Amino acid sequence: MEKLSESVTIKLTPSQVRMVEGLALHEGTTTSEVIRESIADRFRLAEQRYVSLKRIFDPAN
Repeated sequence: MEKLSESVTIKLTPSQVRMVEGLALHEGTTTSEVIRESIADRFRLAEQRYVSLKRIFDPAN
């Protein structure tokens, strides 16, 4: 795993905190890891969407 070297402060509503805590408990991990994985998933989806659109609108590349 990559060494963690930065921190970010995020604000969550009480219901969002409960959801993250519940998911972390269910998965046997930490709330920080749940949030990191969520962010990574979001970037992967954006990259996949970009690649798909690029194939549609710029098939030469």
